[in-house]
Amino acid sequence: MSLLANLQALSIMMLVINQEGIEILGGLPALRCLFLDVEKAGPEGGQIRISSLCGFHSLTNFRIGSYNCILRFIFEAGSMPKLQTLRFIFSETDQLDFGIQHLPSLTYMRCDCRGANGANTTQKLKDAIERAIEVHPNNPTLEWTLR
Repeated sequence: MSLLANLQALSIMMLVINQEGIEILGGLPALRCLFLDVEKAGPEGGQIRISSLCGFHSLTNFRIGSYNCILRFIFEAGSMPKLQTLRFIFSETDQLDFGIQHLPSLTYMRCDCRGANGANTTQKLKDAIERAIEVHPNNPTLEWTLR
């Protein structure tokens, strides 16, 4: 990884991102902007846990997913302390809490949802994210696109 120590921006396409992949990317110390175009983020019946141990101490902009993405991950306390911009792109998720409250520098969040979960589940997810944004100390701007 020492050859990539100064890498500040990375955009990568892959079918699946797992815990190990997140930890490898988190080991890039200068990384400020990360775009992960993935079909599946997190294991079936579980989720990727992004913690302070994963790195990402310089990351300010994070985008994950695709319009066919199954999204399963959570931010834990101390993760991505400088993250300002977050974008989720997905068609399906089975969780309502992503740990947004653990992103102390968050100022902008965008969710692009294809709505494959069904209208009722999509509305529950939207309501949960809106509640998390409302109580966030930075009062981040939220954009929601349903396709």
